Amino acid sequence: MTDRSRGHEHPAVHPQVAHSMMAGSALGRPSAKAFQFALALLAAVLLWSGCASPRAPSARLPSYSDPNVEAQARLLQHARAYHTQGRYEQAAKLLRNFIHTYPRSPFLTDSRWWLARVYERTGDLKAALAQYRMVEQAATEATTLRQVRSRIAELETLLGASSLKSNGLTGLMIPSHRLPAVPDLEEWLRTLARAGVTTLVLDAWTRHGVTPAGVYFRTDRAPVNWDILGRLVPLAHQHGLAVFAAVTLRRMNWLEPPLQWNDSAYDPSSRQLRPTPYLDIFNPAFQDHLISLLTDLAASGVDGMLFRSDAPLGPTEGFSAFGLQGFERDFHIQLDPLRLSWLPEQEDPASRSPKALTAPKPLPESAPEFWRWSGWKARETLKVMDRLRRALRGASPKLQFALEIHPEAVTDPVEALVRYGEDLLEAKRGRFDCYVAGSGLSNTPSVPGSLGQARENGPAIAARMLELLGEPERIWVEVPLPAGDLERVGERLNPASDQAAMTKGIGLIYLGNSVSLP
Repeated sequence: MTDRSRGHEHPAVHPQVAHSMMAGSALGRPSAKAFQFALALLAAVLLWSGCASPRAPSARLPSYSDPNVEAQARLLQHARAYHTQGRYEQAAKLLRNFIHTYPRSPFLTDSRWWLARVYERTGDLKAALAQYRMVEQAATEATTLRQVRSRIAELETLLGASSLKSNGLTGLMIPSHRLPAVPDLEEWLRTLARAGVTTLVLDAWTRHGVTPAGVYFRTDRAPVNWDILGRLVPLAHQHGLAVFAAVTLRRMNWLEPPLQWNDSAYDPSSRQLRPTPYLDIFNPAFQDHLISLLTDLAASGVDGMLFRSDAPLGPTEGFSAFGLQGFERDFHIQLDPLRLSWLPEQEDPASRSPKALTAPKPLPESAPEFWRWSGWKARETLKVMDRLRRALRGASPKLQFALEIHPEAVTDPVEALVRYGEDLLEAKRGRFDCYVAGSGLSNTPSVPGSLGQARENGPAIAARMLELLGEPERIWVEVPLPAGDLERVGERLNPASDQAAMTKGIGLIYLGNSVSLP
């Protein structure tokens, strides 16, 4: 059997199979039971090992009478069958479960190899690269090492500057309008690279309160303040830095109200719906506009996009005509905001104590429709993001996507669902390339101890995210940027020290108070 796509020969028979075929007789003649087991195991290995499947690293194999060995072979047989049938989501789920359930399996390296191939098939190149790197660390045979290093080199070439090293990302998120002057930009980038920064995260368009309103890339679909990204991306790549564009899907303050793309919110005090300054993400016309605008953004050469959560879909929002119609379509229930018995007022983040992050929030009883509505908004928002990703990757296959969440999505999922419309476990199914979590309260100077509290919360949030997501290379944690001017920021960063408290592979993003979550 050969892999026609690569032209590689099948590896030799797994030593476990050869050993099993000789078991059962002092003369070396296999018993019928041992022979049947050997044939079944051989078929499983041939099916899932594929053309270039690496052998497991040298290790003491468990007894072949152990039923776990046969169970592992069958699981991998099923995963390989899913891959052959093009059922990549099922294959990936089975392989991830295998790796989590059998961390000491003699087939662990093989399972990682096939998981990498599944990710390649689905266009998730960064995840594939991470798996290949783990195969490289475990493999001992020269043939296997040549094969996996060839795949690593090819993917690193395809991913370019966004090919992050295995020890985790070190990012810097700053507002685009605060970048140094153009003559100093290249030296500033060089300083960041020397300090260990691997990725810059910049606003794609103006934030709230910044005037004039507009975008920072070339497009005919919005007013252009300055083509910062078009200027900076090539320079950043020259210094080995990747560039992500931060986008807020519900906030574009240059769009005119006559477009009727604004969301509606329910006002509990007046018991009426009112328009909001935020945009209706459920509106198909607005979604089409987003695809066109983000396609122009991708053309700037950015390596990825970060979907920010600084304009979350709160409990009183989302009541546009399209939102209500979509809910009715999926649940066959006509939603009446008056029946939602609990619609809390929004809380000022600056008024919350540092301990509010981990304190449980008492939730009064509500009508079942409230929970259906909250869950539907979270899922539907992720569906919209998935539509955007699929449309953009069609034109830019290398583009990476990260999702920002509030820390409550990690520490208090019910609170996050109600207050922000966020569901991390649901988002996990969407397979974003990275998930970015705040490490505590916003970096608000008016809150005593908030910066220190944020730094202390970071490792705990990272550890919990690792439990939920299982892949450290997909996890980024925001940490406060040390105080001082941005021109000399590289001198104040200490990524090695800050990452020492985290699990290896988890990334950090330094950010200032002007870009923190509300």
